[in-house]
Amino acid sequence: LFGGATPLIGEFAFDPADGAAALATAEAVSVEMEALPGVRTVFSVADLAGSLPAQQLEGVLAGTVELPIGDMVSDDGLRFMLLPADFTTEDLQGWLDFVEARNEVTVLTGMPVVWDEIARLVLQAQVVSLIVAFALVAVMLGLAYRNLRQTMVALAPVALTVLTLLGFIAVSGIQLNLLTAVISGIVIGVGIDYSIHYVAAIDNARRDGPGYVLRAIDRAGRPIVANGLGIAVALTALWLSPLKIHSQVSMIMWVAMITAAVTAIVIVSALLPRAGVES
Repeated sequence: LFGGATPLIGEFAFDPADGAAALATAEAVSVEMEALPGVRTVFSVADLAGSLPAQQLEGVLAGTVELPIGDMVSDDGLRFMLLPADFTTEDLQGWLDFVEARNEVTVLTGMPVVWDEIARLVLQAQVVSLIVAFALVAVMLGLAYRNLRQTMVALAPVALTVLTLLGFIAVSGIQLNLLTAVISGIVIGVGIDYSIHYVAAIDNARRDGPGYVLRAIDRAGRPIVANGLGIAVALTALWLSPLKIHSQVSMIMWVAMITAAVTAIVIVSALLPRAGVES
């Protein structure tokens, strides 16, 4: 999830008339929030109540004295910062659920919340785009081949590659975000390219009689595998990046490229008549 090291900003419900009691309540809620998974610490003026002189504390709460970290009191309440440790989307949702259930906290926001919502919207849009992409590719292949069986044979490796990729992301624990979510769309483009290339090689080899699948593998198999390996190896350079998401993209593309190349050759060959492999 983007923004993993970015603090979140929130506000406690606070009435200056309540004085020390309101600060004690805010401090107690802070302790509860710090017990939530993925929370390193929660900081507010309530944490300074015991160390600031009474006059200075009164000025801070009244808004006439500003701390070095900024104004921690607003017209809406007592501001606090939530400093996260390593956390997941589930942890973030747990924080938001906590805020929703507690009247003592009025709001919790920040870039992690924004990115999480963007990721949700991207995933929803990605489902639609995958369906549309498959439909358009199917129509294109149907018009080109004018043969339902050949169209389905060409689509099978692409579908298997996308399912394998999504399964790998789920098993590996990689978080879906703006970047990793759109890779499935890239896989459709690459996978259908391999399938079209291989099916065309089979059609050309079919003219020479039985055994055309073996001849097609000899002519097109190595270029397809070489292309998949080339892309995967090139993206291995992303492992040198200090950003975790770059290494995740590299892993995803390794799985996607190898699966797309292998399934294009194996699945298409397996779905063709037996005469294709008889010499």
